[in-house]
Amino acid sequence: MTFQLPRSGHFTSGVGEYENTDAGRNNHNALRHGVIADADYEKRLVKVRVGHPDDPTGFMTTGWLPFMAGRALEDSSRTWDVPEKGEAVTLLCLSGELNDAVILPGASYGEKGVPPVPKDKRRPTLHRRRFKDKDGEETDIEYDRQDGRLRAAWENGTVLEFDKKAERLYFEVKGDIHIHATGEIKVYSDGNMTLNAPRIDLNPTSPSGWQGEEHHEDLVEKVESKPDEYKWPA
Repeated sequence: MTFQLPRSGHFTSGVGEYENTDAGRNNHNALRHGVIADADYEKRLVKVRVGHPDDPTGFMTTGWLPFMAGRALEDSSRTWDVPEKGEAVTLLCLSGELNDAVILPGASYGEKGVPPVPKDKRRPTLHRRRFKDKDGEETDIEYDRQDGRLRAAWENGTVLEFDKKAERLYFEVKGDIHIHATGEIKVYSDGNMTLNAPRIDLNPTSPSGWQGEEHHEDLVEKVESKPDEYKWPA
């Protein structure tokens, strides 16, 4: 009894002999692309779906596989930036066996993976990273080597930027700013200093009942919850 597979790139890599077929399959699996199907972050392992359910040639989901970290030296530098479910990744498997693969986060951009940089600003000197919060709002952190500019921008309009070329540090905050220091705060300027606000308090008297070591948030909560106990002096 003999059994012969048809010569097909999908099934036998175009040859009929078992050895060549197996070698062709291993070579084909050395570098594959897929999508994260499941993740166990405590064990630092993920499962990857290779292929698409609608693909007539079939698809598969790997077993639990490790993923590469950006840096992993305990005495020097470590990062935690893990691939998430639905994210495109690359499988590196020199043996050709997918269950021996190591996952490389990131893959080439497809229709859904649009770069976070508009076409007119896509240059090699610009590095930008975009984070999307659970509420759907986005935050961009970028550094442009061309201008020497570091910038963080939140979707609500808050901006933190340092422009080396312009020698300027710029803040624009949509909300309150709180500064707490356990030591001294010193501000020096070789130029003028401008303070512009509807009201400016310098050395205000502390309300009775406040303790110096308490943080601002705790103090505000106490004043709001017990207005009769914590009062500003007349």
